[in-house]
Amino acid sequence: MDVENDGNCGFRVVASAMGFGRKHWRKVRTDLVNELKGTPELYEALYGGQDAVNKLCKRLNHSASNFAPKWKWMDLPDMGHLIATCYGVVVVNLSYGQCSTFLPLREYTEGKLMEANLLEIGLGFVNDNHFVQICLLSGHPLPPVTPDWIYHADDKAKSLYMKYQDRFQHYDRLPHPERVTNMSLETVQVDDDNVLVNEIVRLGDVDSEGERMQLDDD
Repeated sequence: MDVENDGNCGFRVVASAMGFGRKHWRKVRTDLVNELKGTPELYEALYGGQDAVNKLCKRLNHSASNFAPKWKWMDLPDMGHLIATCYGVVVVNLSYGQCSTFLPLREYTEGKLMEANLLEIGLGFVNDNHFVQICLLSGHPLPPVTPDWIYHADDKAKSLYMKYQDRFQHYDRLPHPERVTNMSLETVQVDDDNVLVNEIVRLGDVDSEGERMQLDDD
């Protein structure tokens, strides 16, 4: 489903998927700022410090009716973690070259992560400048989670990996010549972070030397 192309399109997609209505994109921006400020220690660790969190808050802080400048647009993957955790949902980002899944980093409300099905929000990034809402079929394959999630999710959130493991494996078996990373999802032990990382990410397939160093040093 398409939404208005006014620089708020990503937030409109989330507002629509959450049932707020796409006109309530300001609510999404406000909710995400409140999420950042409500758990500063989590997001400072995730994004690399208070300065990075402040920069993201400034990016989210926009309420004017005019076209949002580019530096105020939704930014993935950074905001994928934030959306998933703020609303307790699964965010699926689909774009040419890189697709990924964002799971909550912590429990939004007690018991929510163990519900039968979390809401899944499909965000498609097209033409290098626009987000659209993707209607996802039940049980669809899930692209891989990012290494950042593995390092920063709490124990309850990590239990979600097993819940969706079959769907991660299904995606991994599909041919994806355009993918920039290749994930291995054969066996996961959520009680050991190092085992979890080693099972999910083949370091030799990570697309940048910087990412490989970050994984090794963490």
